[in-house]
Amino acid sequence: MLETKVGGVRVSFCFGFFAVVMFTFFAGGGGSAGIFAALLGCILHEAGHFAAMCLLDQPPERVCFYAGGIKIVPRWGLLSRRREGAILAAGCAVNFLLAWLSHMAGLREFCAVNAALGAFNMLPFAHFDGGRLAALYFKEGARRALAWVCFAGIFALAAYSGQISPAALAVLIFAAISEAAMR
Repeated sequence: MLETKVGGVRVSFCFGFFAVVMFTFFAGGGGSAGIFAALLGCILHEAGHFAAMCLLDQPPERVCFYAGGIKIVPRWGLLSRRREGAILAAGCAVNFLLAWLSHMAGLREFCAVNAALGAFNMLPFAHFDGGRLAALYFKEGARRALAWVCFAGIFALAAYSGQISPAALAVLIFAAISEAAMR
């Protein structure tokens, strides 16, 4: 792992991040533009969280690039639910804004990638922004019930349509295992 400090924020890069990015590029065949759009969408998603933290005077403690993506670890103090919710929702808001702007500009692939990233991250799964938002406003049992209803709905839609990417299926399975492991 490589670690440095940038403006008082610890930034770490794990080997897994680079391995996943390279595997995705190699496994993507000729579709590297879509992979680049997804990576850019993820980076801008996290930039939305970062910007909200800075605007709300809640600078991050650490930014970690790991096999699961990019994670910003805030210095959670005593924030109101509204401020914490704004920080959690900011990443998805950036994705939805980018989806709309790229739709208006005719950039169909970037639009689709950002709409999917924003919607996927808003799902109420524990490790997603939507799950953390739901935890702010609902009891854990209600959040978990909502997560399982979403799992069932997504799997039913995927089975009905016959279309789900292997990557999306892997993320959903990982999220389901994570939900099941939580107590």
